[in-house]
Amino acid sequence: MLDLHKSRLSISIHIMTPKGRFTLKESVLVVTSFILAAAAALGLLRWLAPQLLGIPVDLQLVQTDERLPPYYEGVFRESDWRNFSFTLKDPRTKTRMHPLFPDMGLAGPNDLIGFRNRSVPDRADVVVIGDSQTYGLNATFEDSWPQQLRQALPDHTVLYSMASSGWGPLQYLDMTPKALRLQPRVLVVAYYTGNDALDAFMLAYGTDLNPDLRVDPALTAADAPKVKYPPPGDELWHVRLPNGIKVVLAPEYRLSCNRRQPAIDAGYEIMARTAERIAALARAKNVLPVFTVIPTKELVYAKRVKETGLDAPRQYLELVQAETGHIDMLLQRLHAIRDAVVVDLLPFLRAAADHDVRLYGTDSDSHPQRGGYRVIGTALAPVVSARIPPPLTDGVYLRPIKGQVPHWVLLRNGRFRPFKSPGVVKACGWSLSSPPRTLTPRDLVTFPFGPAITKADEMHCGPLVR
Repeated sequence: MLDLHKSRLSISIHIMTPKGRFTLKESVLVVTSFILAAAAALGLLRWLAPQLLGIPVDLQLVQTDERLPPYYEGVFRESDWRNFSFTLKDPRTKTRMHPLFPDMGLAGPNDLIGFRNRSVPDRADVVVIGDSQTYGLNATFEDSWPQQLRQALPDHTVLYSMASSGWGPLQYLDMTPKALRLQPRVLVVAYYTGNDALDAFMLAYGTDLNPDLRVDPALTAADAPKVKYPPPGDELWHVRLPNGIKVVLAPEYRLSCNRRQPAIDAGYEIMARTAERIAALARAKNVLPVFTVIPTKELVYAKRVKETGLDAPRQYLELVQAETGHIDMLLQRLHAIRDAVVVDLLPFLRAAADHDVRLYGTDSDSHPQRGGYRVIGTALAPVVSARIPPPLTDGVYLRPIKGQVPHWVLLRNGRFRPFKSPGVVKACGWSLSSPPRTLTPRDLVTFPFGPAITKADEMHCGPLVR
């Protein structure tokens, strides 16, 4: 029996059955709600895990988002390839090096990211950060101080340089989290007293990237000293040292970046604070922070210049005094950083100058030559080398796998080979109750992996690895 009740809002259909009256309106609502809930669940599953529905992940439609540029468009930026400049502009770091810049002798080669390396490693034992002094301008790739440091370290050490011309302390801080992605054991940050204080002040007060580093709220970007760059010829001082080496000094220009005045004092304070933040980031990843200070050419030669008996310009004498005071203050702050190592390069460079090592060229360029970069790399080598463990030797190790039982692997002839099962491990004569050393994620990219070992034989169970 059908009983229809019509109203302005709805129509209900009641069906009389032996067990009572059944309302279709109610059941339709229940079914509709179930269908909508199921559709929503399938839609969420399709979005988060399409492979569970048999939908290939690589066939999903990707919606473009102007707020996040496509990854490969950023790596292979078309504008970079149309620009032949050595340095490029960057909205965050101000400048960056041209990616894939060729080896031009005294500059390059740059890797795909734009740093001066022949390739980008999966991980690095040592990462160095700095400006053009650390990039190694005025010297070949092999003669730059990061590469001379690398040559003084154990052969298996992987060193990666993340330095760029035009950078300063705030860029060093900005690069630190990126550098730590390479899982280094040591992070070396090189400050340069030639212009780092001014660079730090200008970036902190002239942009909104690091307003928390404006150490003196009474200052503004307009308080920065006016600097003539490159220094004009009438401000250069030509000096012949007692050993006959000719040097060209720029005391007025370097004094502009070291004179005792509020903006420069604030810049040095920013240098110290960036070091403290860099060290905290490194410690959180169990990475040793090593800080070093590269002095100006003018300060390195101060002792030899005095030996000439020449009447030094007033600006030169003021520079030597001001820069010495700033370095002393900065070194004191660096030494106070917990678990950090500090290397003062001035004594090493002055000792080399006393022994007539040619550290710089005969023009006004402030960058060292091969001899100067060698002194820097050699001075840093002992503290860095102490942190580099010996290489992995042939043997059996445990490979951790997240959420799974660790796998046993054999290292032999520069290749990892996983064992197919614990039975194969036992057949080779090793006890599963006394596990060997566990590999770390950085160990796993040291050597390539070969096919699994499926049975015990002399090749994989010899006395070398028992």
